[in-house]
Amino acid sequence: MSTLSAKEYKCFEDIKRIRPDGSEYWAARELAPVLDYTGTPSSILQRVVAKSTENFPIILIFLVVIALAITAVVLIWRNHKRSQEDTVYHEEFSEEEDEHEE
Repeated sequence: MSTLSAKEYKCFEDIKRIRPDGSEYWAARELAPVLDYTGTPSSILQRVVAKSTENFPIILIFLVVIALAITAVVLIWRNHKRSQEDTVYHEEFSEEEDEHEE
């Protein structure tokens, strides 16, 4: 559910725009002050980085899990490909043995 106060909600509603198809959107220049993204670009970046560092451990764990999953998929694919190559090699080898036995 929304945790906006009535005042904050009114700010968003005041700057909301509606397209001809009925979809809603907000212009970035009008939305920035409401979200407290005011000041120089470097000060905005500092605030964003400060907020994102709070979640850094979670993000890091997520990235490690993704890397491990990708590694597992690649290893499974390689092993599958090798087993297919081995099967083809063994089939060719067994055909040659059959020819020599005759």
